[in-house]
Amino acid sequence: STRPAFALKVFDLSCGGVGVHLGADVPALEPGERLPGCSLALPGIGEIRADLEVRHLMRSASASGPVTRCGLQFIDLPPAHATLVQRYINRLDRDR
Repeated sequence: STRPAFALKVFDLSCGGVGVHLGADVPALEPGERLPGCSLALPGIGEIRADLEVRHLMRSASASGPVTRCGLQFIDLPPAHATLVQRYINRLDRDR
């Protein structure tokens, strides 16, 4: 079964995957679940498409209510896309 599309806010990025915040509008995700054909916008670099796998979920409280963080691992990320991710990370590091 395919899920409807939804957007996630990235708070961490590496060549291995992404850390995202799950908003209340995001359908429940389960560890081990695969999310095929995701697109990741890398400002100033471009957009990559990748399959992601849910690795872990961490729920915590915040002043604005409950927050869920989710770790997603890239699955078989093509080397050219890994290069774009690394280029984006390097740019962020330089801009700091």
